[in-house]
This record gives sequence, C-alpha cells and structure tokens, in this order.
Amino acid sequence: MASFDELVGRPDDWTTLFPQQTADPEKQTFELGLALGGTVSAGAYTAGVIDFLIEALDAWQNQAPTPNAPTWKVKLKVASGTSGGGVTAALLARTLSYQFPPIRKDSSQKDQTLNPFYRVWVKELDILKMLTNEDLDAQTIPSLLNPAPLDTCKNLIAHFEQAFPGLSKKKRTYVDNPFPIILTLTNLRGIPYQIDMGGRLSQEYIDHADYQRLAVFSQGLDASYKLRPDELGVSDDFVQAAPGHIHWETAAEYALGTAAFPVGFPLRALSKPVKQLRYRPFVVDDPLDPVKQGTVKWSYLTIPGTTLVNDQYNFLAADGGMVNNEPINLCRQVLAGYVVKNDRAGDEARRAVLLIDPFADKSDLGPKDKQDLFGAFGPLLNAWKEQARYDSRDLYLASNPHIFSRFMITATKLGSIPGGSNIATACASAFGGFLHEDYRRHDYLLGRQNCQQFLRETFCVHAHNPLVKDWVSQNPTDPLIFTGPDNVQSVKLIPLYGACSSDELTVPFPVGRFGSDAHLPPNYQFALTTRIDKLVDKLKNNYLPTKWYEDIYILPIIHSTKEELLKSINSWISDSLKKWGL
Repeated sequence: MASFDELVGRPDDWTTLFPQQTADPEKQTFELGLALGGTVSAGAYTAGVIDFLIEALDAWQNQAPTPNAPTWKVKLKVASGTSGGGVTAALLARTLSYQFPPIRKDSSQKDQTLNPFYRVWVKELDILKMLTNEDLDAQTIPSLLNPAPLDTCKNLIAHFEQAFPGLSKKKRTYVDNPFPIILTLTNLRGIPYQIDMGGRLSQEYIDHADYQRLAVFSQGLDASYKLRPDELGVSDDFVQAAPGHIHWETAAEYALGTAAFPVGFPLRALSKPVKQLRYRPFVVDDPLDPVKQGTVKWSYLTIPGTTLVNDQYNFLAADGGMVNNEPINLCRQVLAGYVVKNDRAGDEARRAVLLIDPFADKSDLGPKDKQDLFGAFGPLLNAWKEQARYDSRDLYLASNPHIFSRFMITATKLGSIPGGSNIATACASAFGGFLHEDYRRHDYLLGRQNCQQFLRETFCVHAHNPLVKDWVSQNPTDPLIFTGPDNVQSVKLIPLYGACSSDELTVPFPVGRFGSDAHLPPNYQFALTTRIDKLVDKLKNNYLPTKWYEDIYILPIIHSTKEELLKSINSWISDSLKKWGL
C-alpha cells in the first residue's frame, strides 16, 4: 500500500527523467528510433521491413574491418508502437537476443517457421483460426473473432526458446541495452488528473491516452542500470526478487493490449505500479518550466474509508490506435528530449525517427448526407480511425527531403503511388490480410524490398556532416557516396553487405485466390456461418428473454438479421477484393 501523502507532488527525479534536451549521441554514432504505426493485418508488411533492417545491421556488425569501412555506426535507441505496430515492437525486442534466419522469396518452410516475424504475421494470424468457436464456450461473448491466434502469438513471445528451438543467442552491439519499447494503450478506466489554475480554480480530466514503457535487456541483465520509475524491466534472465521486473508473459500481455481492436478482439486486463501514474509529462509554452505534470486525483483511487492507495493500478486496455495510431512523439522524446527538436539539416543530423507505416496514402472521404443509426456506424468508425492515424506535422516532416531527422517507409512499388493500394493486406479495412497467407507473404516480401530501397536511396546524411566528413575525404569514390533525395552529395548510413546487397525479390500480387468473382469458398462460408450461429445462440441465451411468446417475435428477427449479416459480410469482402484487384 502507498499512502496518499507519499504520492502527492512532483517527483524529485522529474527533471532527470524528462529532460528538455538529452545529451549528445556517442561519438561517431547516429541514433535511430523506430515508430511502428497501427497495421491490423498489414503488420505483415511492417514485419518484413524489420526483418530486413535487422539482417542488414547484423551483416554490417559481422563484416570484417577493411581500410575503407565506415567509421560511424547506427544504433537502435528505442521502438514505439501501437496496435499491430506495438505487437511488432514487442516481437522485435524479444527477438533481439537471438540469431534467426531472414526470409526471402526462396526461403525454406523450416526457416519460415524459425523466423519470429514471419511465423507470427504470416503463419499464425489467419481468419480461419479466428472463426473457430472454442472461446464461445465461456459464459459471456469475449469478442466477435476468436482471439486464440493472438494468444498463440503471445505464447510465442513469452516462451520463445520452446517456440523457436535451436536458435542461438546473438549479441548485437548496435542495440541499446536495455532497449526501451513504448506501447500505446487506450486505458478505458482512465487516469484522473487535476490542473490547478490559481486561487481555488482547477480543472479535472480523465486521461485515456496511456502507454507503457518496457526496458528490455535483450543483451543480458545490466546490474549497473537502475530502472526508471516509469518503466518495467524485462529480460530472459528474469529474477523474481528484482524490483520492477516482469516476466515476458506479462510483457506480451501489454502487446496484446495495444492490439485489442474494439469488439473484434477482447479487451485486456492489465496492471502497472500505481506510482507510474505520477510520471506522465506534458509540454507547455513556459520557458522556465515547460515540462509539466498533471496532479493525480488520488482520492479517486484510494481504498474507501482510508487514505491508502493499492500498489498496483488495474485497468482495462483497448487498441492503442483508438487515441494514438502513430506513436512518433513518444519515440522522438526519447531521442531528443521533451522540448528541443532533433537537428534536421543534412549536415547536422545525428538522430532520426523512422516511421514504418504501410498506409501512408490517400484516404476516402466520409458521407455528406444524413445516415440512419446503422448507416452512421461505418463513417463514425472511419472518422475515428483517420483522426487518430496522423498528425499533419509528422507527415510533413517525414516526407520532406530536406529534413534528415524524420524518415518514413511505406508500401511502394515501381511506377505506383506509394501507400496501401500496393499491399494486399490493406483491403477490407486492413482486415483482408487475414483471409489468405499469400496476401501476407506478398506484403512481407514487399516490406523487405522497400526497406532495402530505403537504405539504398533515402537513409543518409550530407557528405559534409561531421559524422561522415572525414571518411568522405579519404574515400571520395566509395559507392556509399551518392546524390541524395535532396540532390546534394550524401552518404548512405547503413551499408549493405553479403546477401543484403543482392536485390530483394518479391512475388506477384496475389490475384485470384478466391476466383474471378471474389467469393469466399465453402470452408470459409462454413466457418463464418458457424461462428455467426454460435454468436447468435449465445446472444439469445445470455442476453435476451426466454419466454415463449417473446421468442415468437424475437427469433424471426434474429434469424433474419443473421442472414443479412452474413450477406453483408460476404458483399463487403467481395467488393473490397475487387477494388484491390485481388
């Protein structure tokens, strides 16, 4: 238990934990943060990007020194993620301890099983597994889709060595240890705050835009590192007595929390130390004290009749993308600090945030005419999703070729407009990738190809940047020197060695997997019908009256609605597959 008095006031370590500006990067080091946006099934694309990035950094680390070798290094400092991006961030942090086979077009089935990114996003997350019904044996309806595949992925993360037997341990010098990951969460309970405005005037509010910071010791426990009070430690060498450390099984629950798409998948019951609620900074235009803290209303959380607060704060979490689908700022603050910006010019930049977003393209407008109750549901959902997805400032910075502190990888094909139209998993509101493994495989390989293109053509600094200037003067004709995206002589920051230097191959766009009419085959129809039947039976038995005369009126409505629902789902999927050319 913690007393009310212990928790009141700004923590003594506030300024240290949330500096206006961080210290400069290590000498000859370029720091990189990864911001992994929401994906739904398009996480297969993001996973492919990460797979190639890790392979390229491994190949660089393993390369024998040569006289003209780069004199700088790139270091992964942080990964932030939301929804499917949060799952991939957690998977990345878990995988960094191990050597695993990269996936290419001709990779064997064995390698596909042993690659954690491919296994989770291409092999496991399939709609037929989500339409099974064992979850409906419970008393209540947990969600429209069976979360069993998500729980399987959670167990792959939690019990990694058993899930991926034979993988050897891997030391990666290009990763911070511990490696922080920050997962956005929609906290449905909320955190109660009050802002004092002087005199007796104050404003209370409930903050639902939550996140959890995990310090992952992927390179082994570091006894010299003192955990921050706003983070939880995670490692393969878990020590029960170590304060503030959690098992990987608990960490994986946070990953499922950020991916708990409302209604589609179950909400997740999570817990964190209550003292972490004191560490939620926000920035204001105050030159003397810009990094502020809201005052937690502990009276909302105290045990009735006492001034005591439980040590653990329990809450229900939904998809982080509901309130923050692009966790860029959380990533940027770790690199630069809470007030100061990263240097942006090509001849100054030493840090950057890399946004990996499969969907960075045009969006459709919503309706302009009146809608009935059911007709309004889709536009409301779309408006919520689109508003949470982007901050126009972030998009501008990522797309501006003259800014070298913000980069973006999005789905791109030669001769096509970048964005979701290039990936199969973007169809059916990004749920379409769950329909067929070939959709996910295509997008995974495209992610690898796009990452290679990014490292070859975009991820660079100017040749006069102090990080590379001396090396350029000694190696003026090296292939790493090229004309950058802003038409200035530049240097590629991550060289490609070994297999990474050969062109990444993809597979053709997976057209016609469901025939020319894009109708789901009988096994899909059976699974979908059975799931709907079970849901309707559960709804009728648990939530509707059972008197015979009420059933006379209610049951025909239910069965009619069931038929209409099945017809609508089939039509929605068919129309989307046709729109995507699938």
